[in-house]
Amino acid sequence: MNCYRRCYSDPPQECFFIGSPIQYLTSGGGSKAWRGVFTPNSDKLQFFHDGQGFMSLQLTEAAANIVFYDVFGQELYQWSVTKTLHAAE
Repeated sequence: MNCYRRCYSDPPQECFFIGSPIQYLTSGGGSKAWRGVFTPNSDKLQFFHDGQGFMSLQLTEAAANIVFYDVFGQELYQWSVTKTLHAAE
């Protein structure tokens, strides 16, 4: 999968796509430093949670399944994608 993952950002959790085939996933440390600080823009943000939680990421060679949960374990957002594999020539 073409994916960029970072897990050290202070904004709690976000998942966004910026006009490329690469998906960007961010899961922060649950800091309250950025709580309430969110300015919508043209980056096509798919999901943003302004609170604590965690992300489950399951990857295979051809698929990715991502689930964001709140601090109580309740599912907030789920996203899956598959990629067509091509035989080597």
